[in-house]
Amino acid sequence: MGPPSVDLLNDRFFKFVVGRHEKRYNVHADVFASLSVPLNTLINGPFIEATNKTTIWSDVDEETFDRLRQFAYCGDYNCAEPELTHKFTEIKQEASPPEIEGSHDNVYVPKLCPPPSNGFLWTLPYSIHDMSKDLESFESTVVNRVREFNNFRCSVEFNSRLAIIDAVGEWCEANGLCRFEKLVKQDEIEDGPCPNFRERFLCHVDLHIVADKYCIEELILLTTSKLACLLRMITIFPDMVTEIALLIRYVFKRTPVYDKMRELLIFFSAVIIEDVCDDPEFNNLLTDVPEFATGVLQKVAQHRILKG
Repeated sequence: MGPPSVDLLNDRFFKFVVGRHEKRYNVHADVFASLSVPLNTLINGPFIEATNKTTIWSDVDEETFDRLRQFAYCGDYNCAEPELTHKFTEIKQEASPPEIEGSHDNVYVPKLCPPPSNGFLWTLPYSIHDMSKDLESFESTVVNRVREFNNFRCSVEFNSRLAIIDAVGEWCEANGLCRFEKLVKQDEIEDGPCPNFRERFLCHVDLHIVADKYCIEELILLTTSKLACLLRMITIFPDMVTEIALLIRYVFKRTPVYDKMRELLIFFSAVIIEDVCDDPEFNNLLTDVPEFATGVLQKVAQHRILKG
């Protein structure tokens, strides 16, 4: 979706009263009405909102509406920026761990793994983004687990960490999300830990919930694409597993069955299940949200055969 046409930018406005502080937004009525049939009905239909040219969205926060407004006018939206609190120095073989500026007693710091001279032996935590770049320089690999991933364009064998980049990319392609690739690449995605990862996850989820409620199909796909891109690039360290579990719980509580973002999280969890199944929060999730547990089991059975 691109910028609205000149015909939509007329002098007919509609007011949204948003959030608990009742912030008022005046927007071009035809721009928002063009997003979906439900929004067109809200703005132009036989309801009191259309008569008063005002609607109250108390269940939508201001940041989410700002992103919706960006999408309505520009076809894209800005994500929450990462707040990195660590500075890492490159580790060389036989070198001591990097020094961290400041005090971070309550933050888990992942180790940076130097590329070995004769292949790899990957263990958590390891940045899958860095690992994929390392692979470009080394042909041979040493892995402690090998899986076969079926039912995609080609069957490949891979280590569990490498699975995420390729598998999620295949999922996006299979679900028609590759056309958003240029948009999601504009977002700078860091692979280090940051204190606001929950905010970065939920900025996509909250906007997705609004898009789903008002059937804004393009935005449903865009929010799912951006979350998929973020999940592909994160470093899965122990604290992050808990964040992922909380994200899944949040999505399944607020989205309908067969929601596209649900499908993404089920697929992503099936890919990483062997690395997160010992996390207490993730185990509680499998018990508390049976539709999620069933979905993950089905994906594992359909797509993955564990070896050795």
